Parts: sequence; structure tokens; C-alpha cells
Amino acid sequence: MNQEFSFGEWIRKRRNFLGLTQEVVAEQVGYSIAMIRKIEDGERRPSPRAALLLAQALEIPEDQQDVFLKVARQERAVDQLVPVEDEEPFPWQAASGPQTNLPLPTTLFVGREAELARLNDLLRDPASRLIVLIGLAGTGKTRLALQVAHGNLDRFPHGVFFVSLAPLTSTEMIIASLGSAVGFQFHEAAEPQEQLLRYLRERQMLLVLDNFEHLMEGAGLLSAILQAAPGVQILVTSRERLNLQGEWVFEVEGLPYPSSSEESNLERIEAYGAVQLFLQNALRVRPTFRLNEENREWVVRICQLTEGMPLGIELSAAWVRVLSCQQIAREIESNLDFLKASARDFPERHRSLRAALDHSWNLLSKQERRVFQRLSVFRGGFRREAAQEVTGAGLEELTSLLDKSLLKRIEEERYDLHELVRQYAASHLQSDTQEDGRVHERHSSYYAALLEGWEEKIASPRQMEALAEMDVEIDNVRVAWNWMVTHPHGQMANIAKSLHSLWRFHDIRGRFRDGEVLMRQAATMLKTLNETEATQSAERSILLGRVLAEQGYFCAYLGSYEEAREVLGQSLTLLRASADQAALAHTLAVLGYMKARLGEFQEARAHAEESLAIYRALGDHDRMLYCLVTLSYIHLSQGAYKKAYALAIEGLAISRDILGDPLATEHCLLSLSSAASYLGQYAEAKRWAEESLQISKAINHRPGIGETLKLLGMIAHKLGQTDHAVTLLRQSVSQFREIGDRTLIAAALVDLGVIMRDSQAESEAKQYLQEALQTAMETRTNHTALHALVEIATIEMRAGNTELALEWLMHCLRFPSARREITDRAQALRAQLVEHLTPQQIKAAEARAQTRTLESLVQEALTTG
Repeated sequence: MNQEFSFGEWIRKRRNFLGLTQEVVAEQVGYSIAMIRKIEDGERRPSPRAALLLAQALEIPEDQQDVFLKVARQERAVDQLVPVEDEEPFPWQAASGPQTNLPLPTTLFVGREAELARLNDLLRDPASRLIVLIGLAGTGKTRLALQVAHGNLDRFPHGVFFVSLAPLTSTEMIIASLGSAVGFQFHEAAEPQEQLLRYLRERQMLLVLDNFEHLMEGAGLLSAILQAAPGVQILVTSRERLNLQGEWVFEVEGLPYPSSSEESNLERIEAYGAVQLFLQNALRVRPTFRLNEENREWVVRICQLTEGMPLGIELSAAWVRVLSCQQIAREIESNLDFLKASARDFPERHRSLRAALDHSWNLLSKQERRVFQRLSVFRGGFRREAAQEVTGAGLEELTSLLDKSLLKRIEEERYDLHELVRQYAASHLQSDTQEDGRVHERHSSYYAALLEGWEEKIASPRQMEALAEMDVEIDNVRVAWNWMVTHPHGQMANIAKSLHSLWRFHDIRGRFRDGEVLMRQAATMLKTLNETEATQSAERSILLGRVLAEQGYFCAYLGSYEEAREVLGQSLTLLRASADQAALAHTLAVLGYMKARLGEFQEARAHAEESLAIYRALGDHDRMLYCLVTLSYIHLSQGAYKKAYALAIEGLAISRDILGDPLATEHCLLSLSSAASYLGQYAEAKRWAEESLQISKAINHRPGIGETLKLLGMIAHKLGQTDHAVTLLRQSVSQFREIGDRTLIAAALVDLGVIMRDSQAESEAKQYLQEALQTAMETRTNHTALHALVEIATIEMRAGNTELALEWLMHCLRFPSARREITDRAQALRAQLVEHLTPQQIKAAEARAQTRTLESLVQEALTTG
């Protein structure tokens, strides 16, 4: 007895054997009739409770119920069920029922609920008599067509018939194959097509024609059938549309899959069709396989790499018998030929993904092949203009590749290749080294020109537009940059064009780690580049100096201050020896910014003022503005609040009236708000900060969002709005944690600790302050560590540890890097303590403070209860 059928079919067969209707079973299980029908059609599986009730309704013996429940949960294969011993055929094979030759599925159908519903609607619409399922090889077109056909057996009294066209080598063979499938016997007296059309004329049937793409010249036969036989509907699968007037094109894509590997909820992950298909196929080769915390990330990654393509998923899952999911994912990333099948019953064209794609490749013209392989250079999609410039693709080639399902349209004016198809096309491009190099050269030059064009927009009222464009193209930009830094000769000009916009994008978007990596790659290449001509050598030195400045900037933001000092020192040496004053001024500005973050305010001010003077002379308002913001912050830290306010006002006038740069305006508003707050003008400070927050959110500048929330939190605290202040500070810390800026995390934690301490939650306050202290020491931001230490000393003073608190405060007052507000607070606290201690106690505390190191004090503060 042939047991190659699905769980749903076994249920139907068992129900028929017992003489039960779907209505009776539905009532006993507590399901609707529609749900029982979906279970039998393989569209659904019963819940654990319903499966137990279903076992009882179908009179499954107790000793077999455990196996039945495991099969229902897909933990056992269907062939583990006891065969239903009867002589009755399946309903669709009965003499009284519709005739069909549809192959019986051997696996459970997964997902595609929306596609099934839409196709069923089309089949019921008299206007859609020719439905063409088009899609890439391996997307599951045939399986979907069969599922739809099985679900519509009762609608066609003269049968539903399947015709496999893959083995056919000429259009003349289509008629004979159709006749054989429907059971028609040809005779010699008339033309075969006329005979077939006469036979079909009075019939109501569905014809499923599978794999039509290589027989396009025979598409006219389908039009003839539709005209001659009004009761016939045709469902076609093809990698290419037929281009007939009566066709309804239905695009079949991959199964849904999680878009993020960060998704951690196993139940939500299992709800995706791609994951369900992977698990189903993994269980077939390894019955103990389960989705768990260890393999979760890699199962998701496999589904992402295959973009939900059923064939890719099935071929991948077959490897779980010998490899981990991580190993499978790594193999797919590096080797398309890894996706091969060992099962003998796989169709020849699906034995490997390469074999499936070879069939499509062979149907392309010479020009289409040339364009197709060149398009593999793009990542994340491309516009028509880019395809024309980089690959020479005209509208005709793009349209043809779209029609053949090798290209997909992802937006109104944007195209892309399926990742596995891109790998396939890339393998053809890489086989010709010279052609591969030429295409990458054009690609890198194209995106370098785009980056150069974005440079002006990103410092203007069109900043958001530029950022949105860069968001879309960033994958292509990174590919182009990688080519520039790994094929250096002749690429210095492209790197120079790209540098500023690339830095600004990663800065605004808070992608500091990515930015640092990109700059480090370029710096490494430029250091090893051997330029013999004096002119080229000078250009290399200037470019290297600029790259190192941007690398130092990102290192500072990441808290890697020692590395930042080193690379910025190298940059300064190179650029002081050059004639490029703008590049020198930028390095000085970054040095000023970094030293201000470290609390080295005197050096920071010197660098920022030198940079500002150069930019004033050059008339560069964009760069001048950032020096003004840095200087405003330095004056705030040194207690010169009115001077800081004036500098911020000057910067705001430039950003609004001259540049129209949203990000620059955000920076100036933050400085103004801080200065106003220190001056006690809280209403004004709040107004500036709220305007800044609107801009930060509009351009998605997460560092700015975090800093503004922090500032608003402290303003709320000063206004007595404690609960609101705590909420804002916690949101600020969360923003900084997400972007990984540990310097700002520490500063925000100090402020949060201060608010909690002032609201009498001293235990929680101390936890925040100790975390801030630890983080500040790790990032070597001593001024923040001193701030945290002073605030912890306040808690110790309240707890009665007055001598210890005095010792810490005296030590903090010895540091010139402390901000003015911290020094003032330490002085005020010291004055309070002195009033309650004896001269001997004061003298002893001061003596101990002089012999202690900051590290030892911090360790003591971290371990106090």
C-alpha cells in the first residue's frame, strides 16, 4: 500500500473509513468545519488539545495515540501512523468524483495563506481563466499550484489535470502531453490541435501546466484553448510571464522570515513560514532536531540568506544531520554550490540551486547574460540610472530580467536581485577577472560621485533628504568603499570624494563602530601605499591625515581615547606639514572635541580656538559652527556661562540663517539650553531643549536624542518635577546604551543618581553612581568620575561617614580637570563638613587625601555598602 501522503490526507482517509462527515468531527473537536477542512488540506495543524480530541473522534486506539499526537506536532513522520486498511480510493480518485492525475504531496504544505486565498479568488473569477504563477527557480511555484488545484477539485466536474512540461524539448510536444494527461486519444485524420480543442470545447476542467518558461513559442496554444473551450481554466507555472493578453500574472516570492536575528521569542520565530519549512525538513533527516536558544539565531540567518526560498531552505535543512546551523549559514554565505540535494526523488533541475539557476541562465541572450552578471556588483538594490551607468543595462534588458524573475522590483524606482541569485550571477562575473575589475571600478566611481554630491546636501536644509538617500544606498556605498581601500591604485580621488559624507552619515546615525572600521581600513591602506611621485606622495599624506582625523573622532565617541590620541596625533603631524589648512583645522577641531570629552579643557580650548581662526579665515561656516559648539561646551565646564551662551547664539545664527543645517541647529540649541539652565533661566532652557529634541527625532540623531533627554531631565529636576525627571533620564541612558557611547552613559547615570538621591532613594542612587564611576574610570573620563565621586561623598556624609566623605572631597578638589560646577559643589560640601569636625579630624583627612590616588578612592567608593 502506498503510504506517501500527508497528515491531512491520513485524517481524511480515516474519517471516510469511519463514515464520519466533517461536520461530525468538527463538533467533537470543537473546531469549525472550515478548520477541519484546512487540517485535511494540509493548511493547518491542530493544537495539542484539539489533536487529543481528534484522536478520540477518529477512534485512534490508546496504544497508538501517543504516535498520533507526535505526528500532529510534526515530531514524527506521517508514515509512522498505522495504515488505514480499506479498499476505498481517496475521494478525488473515486469513480463518482472528479477525475484527476494531480500528484499527491509527500510533505506538509507550509504557510502561504494569503497566496492561497488570492489564487482561490482568481479561480472563482470568470475573468481570470489564465493564471500564471511566475517566480524564481525554487520559490515553490509548483507546490503552490498543486495545493490550489487540490483545493478546487470539486469545482471542475470534468477533472483537474497536471502536465509537467519540464521534460519537453519542443513546443510540438505540448499538445501530445496535454492529450495524454486528460486521457484523450488522438487519431490521424485531423490536426492534433483541432482534435484537442474539439475535445475540450464542452468540458469544465482545470489544466495545471508546470514549467512553461522554455516553451514560450507554444504560448499561442493556451490562447486557442481559452477561445475554444469557455469552461476550461489554466494555471501555469513559469519563470517568465507569457505576455498573452488574457494572462493574470501572480508573482510567487519566498516564504516570510524574521527580518532580524535579534528576535528572541521562539514562538514568534516558529510562526514564520520559512522557519516552519526549515524545521519540517530538518526533522525528516534528524528527528531530534528542535529550535532552541543555541540555534535560534542561525536558523533565522539561514532563512534570511535564502530570503525564504523554499528550495534553498530545503537544501539547507538537509545538512542538519552533519552540521550545526551556524556552520550551515557560514557555508551558504561563502559557497553557493553548498546547496545540493542528496535525495534521489528530487527533480534533476532542483538537485542543486546552481542547477536550478543554470536553466534560467541558458534561456538568456548574450546581452542579458552580460547585464545580469554585472548587476551582481550591487547590494541592497539599485536604481535604473545606477544600472545604466555601472552595467550598461538598458530598459529592455531590465524588463526582460524582470519578466524572467531573475530581477525583482522592490520599490517604485528600485530593483534588486535575490541574494542567492546575486551569488550565482557574481560567480559568472568573477570567472572573468578583467570584467569583474572593470565593473567594480565603475561601481566605486559612481558611488564616490554620489557621496560627493551628498556632501553639500548633508549640511543644508536638504539634510533629511540626503540622509534618507544614504540610508537606502549605504550597502552599495560600503561595497564601493571596500573596493577603493582594497584596490588602492587610482582610488585616492574616489576616497577623497567619499570621505566627508561617509563620516557625517555615520556620525548622525550614531554608527560609530561601523564608521571607525571604515576609516581604519582606509588608513591601513594609505599607510602601505607607495607613491613615488612627489605630488602623489603629498596627496597621500593629506588624505591619510584626513582619514585619521575621522578615525580618531569615532574612537573618541567609542571611548577608545588612547587610540584616538594616537591617530589624531599622527593626523596633526601630517597636516601641519601640508598646505591644506582646511584639513588641519578639522583635525584640530576633533582634537578639541575629544579633549573636552576627557575634561582636558585648557588644551581643548586651544585646539578649538586655533581651528576656529582657520575656518573664519577660510569662510567655512559649516566647520566653524562646530568649533563654536565645542567652545561653548568648554566655557560651560569652566563656569563661563554667559560666554558659552554668546558662542551658542553665534552658532545658531550661522546654522539657521546661513546653512539651514538641522543637525548643526540641534547642537547649538543644546548648548543654548545648557547655558540658560546654568544661568537659572529654566523656562528658556526647556524651550531650546524641546526644539532640539524635535530636530533630533526628525533626523533620527540618536546621540542628540539622548543628550536632549538628559538635559530636559535635569531641567525637570530643577523645576521639582522628580518623577518626570527620572523618566527622561532613564530614556536618555537607554539611548546611549543602544548606540554604545559609554562616555555619555556615565554622565547620564550620574545625573540619574543625583535625582534619585535628592528624592531620598539613596540606595538606588548609589547603584547608579557606582555604575557611572566604574564606567567613567574604564573610559578614562576623569571629570565624570570626579562628579560621581563627589555625589557618592554626599551620600556618605548623610550616612554619618563624615571623615571619609571629606577625604574624597579634598582629593577631588586637587584635580584641574573637574568641571566648575563640580568644584563649586565639592567646596560647598567641604565647608559643611568642616563645621562638624575637629581640627585634628580635618587635618588627618586632608593628609590622607594627598597620599591617595584616584584609582584607590574609586575602588573604595565602589565597595562601600
